[in-house]
Amino acid sequence: MEKVEKNDFGEVQVEISEDDMEAYITLTPEKRDQVFQMDELKILLKAAGVEYGVLEDVLQKAVSEKRYYEQFTVARGEEPVDGKDGWFEFLFPIHVDTRPKILKDGSVDYTSCGQVPSVGEGQEIVHYHPAQKAKDGTNVLGQILPGRNGRDLARLRGKGFELSPDNLVYTAKLTGKATYQNDILNISAELTLDGDVSYTTTGDVHFIGDIRIRGNVLSGMKVTSEKGSIIVDGYVEAATLIAGKDVILKNGMQGNGQGKVAAKGDVSGKFFEQTFIDCDGNVAANAIMNCQITCGQDVKVSGRFGAIIGGSVSALHSIETMVAGNMAQVKTELCAGMEDNLFALLMQHEKSRKQIQEEVEKILDALKKINKILETSPTPDLQQKKLKLTRAKIEKDTRLNAIMKRKQETVDQMSKTNDASITILKRANPGTEITINGKHVSVQDEITGVEYRRRGTGIVSYGLE
Repeated sequence: MEKVEKNDFGEVQVEISEDDMEAYITLTPEKRDQVFQMDELKILLKAAGVEYGVLEDVLQKAVSEKRYYEQFTVARGEEPVDGKDGWFEFLFPIHVDTRPKILKDGSVDYTSCGQVPSVGEGQEIVHYHPAQKAKDGTNVLGQILPGRNGRDLARLRGKGFELSPDNLVYTAKLTGKATYQNDILNISAELTLDGDVSYTTTGDVHFIGDIRIRGNVLSGMKVTSEKGSIIVDGYVEAATLIAGKDVILKNGMQGNGQGKVAAKGDVSGKFFEQTFIDCDGNVAANAIMNCQITCGQDVKVSGRFGAIIGGSVSALHSIETMVAGNMAQVKTELCAGMEDNLFALLMQHEKSRKQIQEEVEKILDALKKINKILETSPTPDLQQKKLKLTRAKIEKDTRLNAIMKRKQETVDQMSKTNDASITILKRANPGTEITINGKHVSVQDEITGVEYRRRGTGIVSYGLE
């Protein structure tokens, strides 16, 4: 659109763009030295329909510099700004790449395939960012150009989480696996693998909660549950299982001298062969063959043919089995209680406790004196000394708490080892080595039904009816 206005100074040509977002002006004076007036030009622009966005600094410069006979932009509208749609910010990976990685040398790394996104109870897992409103625009004609407001999204569906009162923060209600698939958010306490754990299917598996494996765990694989249990329905080969709670094998484990099980809780399975086991709780099986076992509670081998054959089995409290060793007199070591002198260790803890307690009392006396002086004569030097002593007390308190914890652990161990025993319900074969709280005895001849306990300076055996 073009419009020409005239006045006493000359001719003013105003042109408006097709989209009405810019206006252009051309000044043609009656005389070359003629000077246009700003106020008059504004009136002429308005008469031409320009109501918004006049660039007054540009217009002023054109007047002062006498920019005649050329077209220049004199007004600009403001484009509308659309609002943003609401969106979810996921604080855990929702797209997990389970494909094997090709290494530089051309080999394939399968070990990271089993990494599973996990979250802790009370952890924020999703933030919702609400939709933003639009900002309207205006063209040079003064017409409002409406923008599109953002659209809010519906709340996430699923389970295992809770939503804040303002509907902006999603928090996990439990520790477990976090998934977002098909617009559904789920937090599950258990990770279930329907097939085998192997290099070509899952790679090593690492998860914070319980892990349920429907298939087998093949040689060379590592399965880790930081805070939960591991349950395997199939067999376990020369693999490594690490659990924050229990390890439960519905069948058994042939470790081939390489398999390892570590658990903060109990370990159980039909059988364990050539496997290293270290657990804080109990070990239960129908057969243990050529294993190296360290157990914080009891080892119990049950069943009609239950036997411990070969290797070394150590339990803090008791060992019970139907048969120990075999007719070939293979060396089988059974150890209950502790080799260490727990009483001496307890005395050492008590000595350390008294020493640190005395140091804490000296610090408290010094602080009491400093506080008294500071009441009447506060000085920077004394304040600094007080700060130094306070820090020293915190450090001593931390050490004292650690010693008290170790002392209590030793007391707990002593209560278990005082009643340590090894019970062989059916038959103890020659080659079986018995150790209870540091005292040893060897089985020289086949013994039927026997229980061993520490009494005084040695070990005594009791026949079982």
